[in-house]
Amino acid sequence: MSTDPRLAPSDPLPDSHDAPVNPVPTSDPAAPGAARVWTVSVGESRADVEVTARDHDRLGDVLEPVGAALGRPVGALWGPSGRLADDLPLTAPELAHGAVLGLDGPTREGSRSGTSALELRVVGGPDAGRAVPLAQGTHVLGRGGDSTVRLDDPDVSRRHVAVDVGGGSITVADLGSTNGSRLDDVELDRRPRAWAPGAVLRLGGSAVTVAGPAGSPVALEGGSAGRVRVRPTPRMAGAG
Repeated sequence: MSTDPRLAPSDPLPDSHDAPVNPVPTSDPAAPGAARVWTVSVGESRADVEVTARDHDRLGDVLEPVGAALGRPVGALWGPSGRLADDLPLTAPELAHGAVLGLDGPTREGSRSGTSALELRVVGGPDAGRAVPLAQGTHVLGRGGDSTVRLDDPDVSRRHVAVDVGGGSITVADLGSTNGSRLDDVELDRRPRAWAPGAVLRLGGSAVTVAGPAGSPVALEGGSAGRVRVRPTPRMAGAG
């Protein structure tokens, strides 16, 4: 069965990892499949491409349209540890929505500096798949360009929440956002609340968690188009 992958390119992004994808009209808007966004790095430049294809398609099926979107032939794409096989299914973790892929060699994502063992992980929403090291200090999550961690989510305020890392603990507080925020099932306000690794912070249409040596990341399950969903943790009935 033939496939009909489609791509929408954006301009190269030498200075930003968070610019929105700008879709390009296609001649067949009714083509089947679901969209996922990859960031393709070429040296110091980056370009976001939106790939529309079926989950059972293979990487080799989309290389030609990726090249058309980037304006140059693409013979292969690379992950942090090496070249990705052409027969790799699009459901593979390496090709998840939000993946960073290399065009001329391995990406640098796999060789992060070890300045912080703590990570903030976006597990739901438009930026699902991103992981950001969290050093000590205050980090502002929001949609604005002055945010420390920028989320490309229209339901997130420009300065939505503040995350403070230090003294062996992590706290989070809402900054008066329009749509509010929740840590697990607790509504947040401007008072800092302890954020345990694995607890899920929900802001706008996004879900974020932290992981580090003191805990493990939240459990995930696969969704369509390489996206991930938070899998509810079963609650044990109390004794009695």
